[in-house]
Amino acid sequence: MHEEPVHRVIERVVSEGLRLVDGRTGGAQREMVARDIARAVCDELHPRGRIAVPSATDIDAAEAVGDRNRRIRTAFDGRNHLALALRFHLSTRQIRRIVERK
Repeated sequence: MHEEPVHRVIERVVSEGLRLVDGRTGGAQREMVARDIARAVCDELHPRGRIAVPSATDIDAAEAVGDRNRRIRTAFDGRNHLALALRFHLSTRQIRRIVERK
């Protein structure tokens, strides 16, 4: 069973709350506000040890890795493991793992 990360739950709940408060708020704008609030909540709870949540830095790093992996999958042509490894400063083994996780 795959559990939703805490910061995603917070983003979803805040986004829904914003939608209820102001139905005129656009989806992209609402998601940005929700993400900022989720990061603030995570940063507030993280160093105090109240509950286990990622820091805002952890969230940003995970999103950056996810974006990088999507770019690798998009650029993958079935035979360019080495070229992608060099381009993204990874090993060919890491490239294989990323493209196999589609």
